[in-house]
Amino acid sequence: MIDRYAEAERMRRVELTAQRAGLTGYRTEVRTVCALARVSAQSQVTTVATALAAELVQYADRACRTDRARLPGYAAVAADRAVGSVVERVGRELLPELRRVATVRGLPVAVVDSAVGRADVPRVVLPAAPPPARPWQAASGAGGTWRTVLPWLGLPVVGAPAVTGTVGPAVGCGVALLVVSAGARWTAADRARLRRWAPGVATAVRVAASSAVVALLVQAEQRVCAALDVATAARLTAIDEELAAPGRSSCVRT
Repeated sequence: MIDRYAEAERMRRVELTAQRAGLTGYRTEVRTVCALARVSAQSQVTTVATALAAELVQYADRACRTDRARLPGYAAVAADRAVGSVVERVGRELLPELRRVATVRGLPVAVVDSAVGRADVPRVVLPAAPPPARPWQAASGAGGTWRTVLPWLGLPVVGAPAVTGTVGPAVGCGVALLVVSAGARWTAADRARLRRWAPGVATAVRVAASSAVVALLVQAEQRVCAALDVATAARLTAIDEELAAPGRSSCVRT
């Protein structure tokens, strides 16, 4: 006659032995998960930095003078948010993988949740924006405009006679043309300097996001491994105690 209690005890011991053997290797697995997350994060960092640079260029091309002056402040806020979004996404994608490491070993996922936590996101230090061009600097490049308008102002240009006669309306038109031309050149130069600044912003965001992701993953690896060390030690103690009592039919909770 089969002793059902003895058979159940034997099966339980086999189960506990298998669980004990499966508790090893979690450090290597956690390290692998963090390494894969770091590789995956690089594409996210590049995408976010490139998108921010393109957005800055588009904004500079459309913004008025006041908004262009405020663009460096807007860019600093946007850069901080971009880095924060990357770190948050990496942490959100990392947590399920680390939970799986605990789950397959019968360890509580709460130890992983408490160990990962939230990483501190440092403020992004952006490069200084180039100083805006002065109006007279923009006007100094309008050589062709000056040569066209000066005769209408009654001023001779080398090789060209001055216009004579009733030139009142022409003088007004010439002055207006000079002002409009200088303003357009100054606006174009101001937008060009912001376009040249955008790649530097992207580089700063890329560096800051990469550093923040590395800090998050290093911190997560250290804390999760330490938490799993404690949980594994407690689980091993419970298993060894049950295996050391062969006559018991009660089971520890897994």
